[in-house]
Order: sequence, then C-alpha cells, then structure tokens
Amino acid sequence: EKYGKPIGTGAQCQVYRKDNTVYKVLSEGHELIGALHEGFALATAESLDIPVSNIHGVYTECGHIVMEMDYVSGDTLTELIIKAGEAGDVAAIDAYLDEFVALQVKLHSHPAGGLGNVRNTYATLIKTFPGVSDTLREKLQKLLETLPDGDALCHNDFHPLNVIASNNQYVIIDWDSAMIGNAAGDVAHTYLVCILMDAAIEHVYADFSGKYLQKYLAATNMDRASVEAWLPLHAAFLYVSLRQNPTGDISLLEPFFATI
Repeated sequence: EKYGKPIGTGAQCQVYRKDNTVYKVLSEGHELIGALHEGFALATAESLDIPVSNIHGVYTECGHIVMEMDYVSGDTLTELIIKAGEAGDVAAIDAYLDEFVALQVKLHSHPAGGLGNVRNTYATLIKTFPGVSDTLREKLQKLLETLPDGDALCHNDFHPLNVIASNNQYVIIDWDSAMIGNAAGDVAHTYLVCILMDAAIEHVYADFSGKYLQKYLAATNMDRASVEAWLPLHAAFLYVSLRQNPTGDISLLEPFFATI
C-alpha cells in the first residue's frame, strides 16, 4: 500500500506505482551494490543527455532494497510495433526501427567511466552459470578471451520492451545490466532479443531482427563479423537467464552456442 499499485514483475523485483513515482522493490537476497550500480548507471546516462527516468533514491526498507524513481508514462516500443503490425502498417514499423537504432547508436557514441567492465564481469558470471556443462563453460571462457574490449556505454539489455515513447521522446529503462564495453557485444544481445520478437510480427514485417542489424550496421559502418563474434556468448547468457521464465521460443538461441 505504501508503494501504491503493482504495475510489473521482473525476474528479481516487483514494481509499484504511486502517483508519478515508481518503486522498484528488489527480491530478498538482492545485494545493495546491484541497486547502487543501476542508480549510478542512470545518473551516468542522464549526464550524457540520454533520456532516462530520474532516480530519487536507493534505500533499504523492511529487508528489501527499494529504488525510487519517476514514473515514465507511455507505450513501450514493443507495444507500438505490435499495434502497427496488427494494423498492417509496415511504414510505421520501419520508422520505429529507425528510431530504435538511432537511440542505440547515440548510446554507443558515449565513452563512459565508473561502471563495470563487460569482459571482466562476464568472466566472473561464466564461472557461476547455473545448469551449464563444464565443457560449454570452458568454451565460453575461451571465446570471451578472444573478444575485444571497449569503452562504449552498453545497456546490455537494450530491446524494444525497454524503450518507452513518452512526451515526444524515447526513454530507456532497466539499467541494471549497464556496463562499459564493446558496442558490438551490445548489438549482438539486442539482435538475439529481436529474434525472439520476430514471430509476433512476421505476418506483416518479416525478419525484424535482420532488418534491425542491417540498419545498425549501415548507420555505424560496423563490421557484421564483429557482431557475430559475440553471438554465442550472448545467446548462452540469454538462454540461461530466460530458461525459468521463457520469453518467446528460446530454443532459437541454441544454435548460436551449440557449435562453439
């Protein structure tokens, strides 16, 4: 009651809204450092003129960590794309995809400091991956050693569901995975999530994921091979994280890491 009405549930949190304030109440056992990391990521993005929800505080209450921030009203880009798909409006989906790519390009154009490093963090996560064979774990570790580092601001969960159209701008939410790293890795993650979206709109807009990648590469002159190099790692990460609560057909991710 103190936090208002529930408006969403994440893998590790409950989200409530009261008036124009959102309370992200993290599950028991969640470490304070994780919430502080997301708060710092939001502050970093805001300082770089990237549209985010204003954060008001991170604190502990009744055994739970609470993040308090502004409520962002509007439809997610996923909702807008699906509505356009149901209406058969291919031009609108194209326009949304252009805006989506432009937002990610802007994100990657900012070198940023103070956040964790992608390669270092992933090296630690691979060691603790649940339900992964030792063989696959070893292959992922060896693959990570070959991947380049970088200094771009990477959201690491950038997809249309985490972009909200609000007050004539697109606001990026859910910054808990944001780190500094190679932009190609961030693009690989987004591409894989878009693959899971393809089925919802394929009847009016074929190969949404492929068109996303094509548009990003065209906008940045990034080499496709640099994105493909990161796909096995991010596919394995996504598969493990979504296995308990699948979003789309996660079996589509298996071929990306099955042959490494």
